[in-house]
Amino acid sequence: MAKRILLVDDTTQILQTLEDVLATQGYDVQSCDLSADAWDLARESNPDLILLDVNMPGMTGWEVLEVLRLAPETRHIPVIVSSADYSALQERETFLRAKGIEVLYRPFDVDELWALVTRVIGPA
Repeated sequence: MAKRILLVDDTTQILQTLEDVLATQGYDVQSCDLSADAWDLARESNPDLILLDVNMPGMTGWEVLEVLRLAPETRHIPVIVSSADYSALQERETFLRAKGIEVLYRPFDVDELWALVTRVIGPA
């Protein structure tokens, strides 16, 4: 059975690109463009990895991450946070890495994405 990845991003083009890249590598990919739906989807589908945009309207990626880490059903799921806002990630990078959360800066390189995903959860 293919490993499952949940993508959470409010930008349709980025979701489509990520879906295409990861599905091509054999991962089972599910996506949502509303941060408020992320926890429910994570709880229901129990993904092997969550790729989470931190800059989203409504509930921010940071808030989603907090909910994911507090809930027993989702606290074990590895998370990669991404953003084009370097300062937002750099300020928290040490903390994130200490908690086992990886950081992916945008614009990302497909090879970098692939290397990070396989490092975190292995090949599909």
